[in-house]
Amino acid sequence: MLDVDHFKALNDAFGHETGDRMLQAVGGFLGDETRHGDVACRFGGEEFVVVLPGASAQAAAARARSGAPPSSGSRSPTRAHDVGVTLSMGVAEYPAHAASADDLLRAADVALYEAKRQGRNRVVLASGGPRSRSAALMVEAQPVVPTPPAPAGSWAWPGPRR
Repeated sequence: MLDVDHFKALNDAFGHETGDRMLQAVGGFLGDETRHGDVACRFGGEEFVVVLPGASAQAAAARARSGAPPSSGSRSPTRAHDVGVTLSMGVAEYPAHAASADDLLRAADVALYEAKRQGRNRVVLASGGPRSRSAALMVEAQPVVPTPPAPAGSWAWPGPRR
């Protein structure tokens, strides 16, 4: 599970049009970066979920941490202000962290909010018992920055393509 850091402040500072374009771009980015068989979707507000069948939580978290932090900001499509974007991520695995889909989402959400509590712009793995390789719930992303003047949905991504 991932959340766009300080999204409300971005919306308040640059307007809902910019916020909407940011969410569209994050969704497009996730769709482009997921493997065949993965499921990426908007969960609500500025939260997204990616289901990675067959991935361990450790592998999912390592993949999310492997990207480089953003090196530059972007210009708002409606104003001449820099807009930097970071993401907080929570990773949970079934059945290691949960016995049901609802519990898995809760475990990922708890890990996500721990990432925010620790200062945002990071990946936190859910705590729990022995790990399994059945499925991991996480996001295949690191903090990203929109690259202007490309259309919404184009994002700089330092990680490998699969």
